[in-house]
Amino acid sequence: MMQNCKFCKTPFEISDDDLGFYKKLNVPVPTLCPDDRLRRRLSWRNERTLYHRTCDFCEKSMVALYPEDSSYTVYCQDCWWSDKWDPKKYGRDFDFSRGFFEQFDELMHEVPMYGLVNDFGSLENSDYVNYVTDGKNCYLTFAANFLEDVMYSSYVWQSKNILDCSYSTGLELCYDCIDCDLLYHCRSLQNSKNCSDCMFGLGLSGCKHCFGCVNLNSKEYHFYNEPLEREEYEKRIEEILSDFVKVEEERKKFEQFTLNFPRKFALMINCDGSTGNCIKNCKNCFECFEGYGGEDIKWVINFPGALKDSYDISGCKDVEMSVDSAVCFGHTLRYCNSILNSASNLTLCAYMDSGYDMFGCIGMKKGSYSILNKQYSREDYGDMVLRIVDHMKNTEEWGEFFPMRYSPFAYNETVANEYFPMGREEALTAGFRWNDPDLREYGKSAVEIPRNIEDVTDDILDKVLGCKKCNRNYKVNPEELKFYRRQKIAVPELCHQCRHENRLVRRSGRKLWQRTCDKCGDEISSIYHGERREKVYCGKCYLEEIY
Repeated sequence: MMQNCKFCKTPFEISDDDLGFYKKLNVPVPTLCPDDRLRRRLSWRNERTLYHRTCDFCEKSMVALYPEDSSYTVYCQDCWWSDKWDPKKYGRDFDFSRGFFEQFDELMHEVPMYGLVNDFGSLENSDYVNYVTDGKNCYLTFAANFLEDVMYSSYVWQSKNILDCSYSTGLELCYDCIDCDLLYHCRSLQNSKNCSDCMFGLGLSGCKHCFGCVNLNSKEYHFYNEPLEREEYEKRIEEILSDFVKVEEERKKFEQFTLNFPRKFALMINCDGSTGNCIKNCKNCFECFEGYGGEDIKWVINFPGALKDSYDISGCKDVEMSVDSAVCFGHTLRYCNSILNSASNLTLCAYMDSGYDMFGCIGMKKGSYSILNKQYSREDYGDMVLRIVDHMKNTEEWGEFFPMRYSPFAYNETVANEYFPMGREEALTAGFRWNDPDLREYGKSAVEIPRNIEDVTDDILDKVLGCKKCNRNYKVNPEELKFYRRQKIAVPELCHQCRHENRLVRRSGRKLWQRTCDKCGDEISSIYHGERREKVYCGKCYLEEIY
């Protein structure tokens, strides 16, 4: 059957398999297309916009996702996870004369919110991070875990001494790497694995000492895919690294050089009956991105662990039989957001630790049989849920994730604006909030940064720099400067946010296009649109080309 999206008006298909899935979870078919369902979930995810403020309980200074003048009650990690307050204190009766989401929003404005979404107790010297677990000496790093000495990175795992990296695992002493695994001392690599001492590379595997190379396997001392003697290779690299202008010239040269080589239609490893990109060990996964261990799932992104029999999930692992939820762990989760530990049979719950059999709850650390944070008996809970669902059907709220207009964040503070960008007026017209920039954070600097790292003195640590792209002010910290000097990297002229946005542009996004293989003509579902400049091959033709 076909359905028209309520937001963008685009028709989208609901298959017989989809109908069977929604019937199993006892939920209606969606009213939004997959893209707008994702946009709605991401509009509740502020990853990178951090503020200094005071905790509303202990009044200590902290870093948080909410500014000081936020309309929400916000606690620091120590206070939120303590037993000094009880979320059930805010419980209330459901009012059948009003809509559910209006009442949920009122509850959300009263129940204390945690300031950051981190694993309390697993971080050391890592105050300026979010969605991070097991991190030591990390700074402005987001959605990552098992890290040490990591700065300005996102979606990285099991990595050490890296800066400006994204969507990668097992990196050490790396800079500006994207979609990579198991790299050591590499710079500006993409879609590469098991490499060391490489720079400017794409599609490399098992390579060492390669510069400007594409689609090579188990090669050493190659320069733009041509072999060199070790001495000649090292001489050329030394000449390039000694001059920032040459480095930038080589970067542009490499970008053009990559167009001579085919790209694989998508990055999938050990996947059966699946479509998507950057997925591993998956079976029957449809339009899924950045994850591993999925089975029988659809429209899922960022799943760093097992996920089964679920639709429209983002940022979750160890989840089963769930729908339209974000940052969750557990079984049978319907329209939930930020459930930090394993839970089951939750519906429309948010910003919680764990629990089971709850509906419309916020801030609960454990518990069961609760609605809007009010405790019920098991029997009364079941009866009330049935009544509330019937009421929500009448108000046309049942089957929907939390509306974007009730998000605690402005649209341009959220990940939604990265993948579905809007201008200020467009967002306000659509009913979303918008955060106008603080002009005090812009335009203070007239400092010219020396382009060769050897010419940078320690006094740069005391200076306020200005981003060449957005004009936002930023500073260099001591550990960052040590990294640049050790790796012979020029101090960036862009702020960390603009560098992050540039890395996103270099990736291929989370959308699949129907096109043909540029070699054999077979139909493929690719991350590369048919009108792009790159040559794109199906999996079979790509393997024949590079091996």
